[in-house]
Amino acid sequence: MRSVKTSNSQLPDISLHRQFDEGLIKNAWAYHKIFLSRSKLKSNKQKQFVYFISPFCEIPTDLIKLAGLVLVFDQNYLQQHTEHKDVIFNFPFVMGDYAAVKIKLNQRNYMFFKSIFQFIQLEIKNEQKHSGKLIISGINMLFLIASRMAPSREVEFVNHHYTSLLITSRFRSLLFKNGIPMQRVQEYASALNLTPNYLNLVLKSVTGKNASEHIAEVIILQTKYLLIHTKLSLKEVSDKMGFSSASYFTRFFRKQTGFNPLEWFNHQISK
Repeated sequence: MRSVKTSNSQLPDISLHRQFDEGLIKNAWAYHKIFLSRSKLKSNKQKQFVYFISPFCEIPTDLIKLAGLVLVFDQNYLQQHTEHKDVIFNFPFVMGDYAAVKIKLNQRNYMFFKSIFQFIQLEIKNEQKHSGKLIISGINMLFLIASRMAPSREVEFVNHHYTSLLITSRFRSLLFKNGIPMQRVQEYASALNLTPNYLNLVLKSVTGKNASEHIAEVIILQTKYLLIHTKLSLKEVSDKMGFSSASYFTRFFRKQTGFNPLEWFNHQISK
């Protein structure tokens, strides 16, 4: 496990930061992020929360440059190391909704989360014997506690068969592989040695969404990233995302978002 930041833009497998600055937002776009923060309200009361933010999910604007602790780790890190797949793979942050899960904390829970973050930070900084195992144990604790506290969501917490969880995990790995997702369900099914119908059935039972819905969401999220964070033209973005033509790309984007790409871009920069 790498615990030291490299000299280029790629982050290590796991790292801990003090806030979401512009560099971290850009470099951690494809990573899982857990953000713990506390701020004082006008009434002098404390506002405490933890955010679980999925890969390719836009960072809520109210979190940018807000002081706190940001745990960042590679999307395959949990799959390779965690010992609690049966719980963690049912958590919306990990499985299938590409969203941010916010959990409000009382003082006791905030201090508990903070102690785990500090423990992980110490092990990352002073890598010693068994540091890797201790770090993943800390992350397991964050997820296990959060899964008890998470608010009710559209996707229920269901105990799925491990095989279904494994198929869903492998599908997600393929979905995020190389940054640009394949567009056809058949390609994923073939790579997993499944039929498209069976893959859709498994994904629907675990996440509430079929393969096409997952693919479309990731394509849109990555397209938004390219539009905002690069200087590529619409045609270049269309080509990079694997669309046969710019007009088809525009129709697809409008169908998913309600805007054409240029309208969406102008709306974002005018905020």
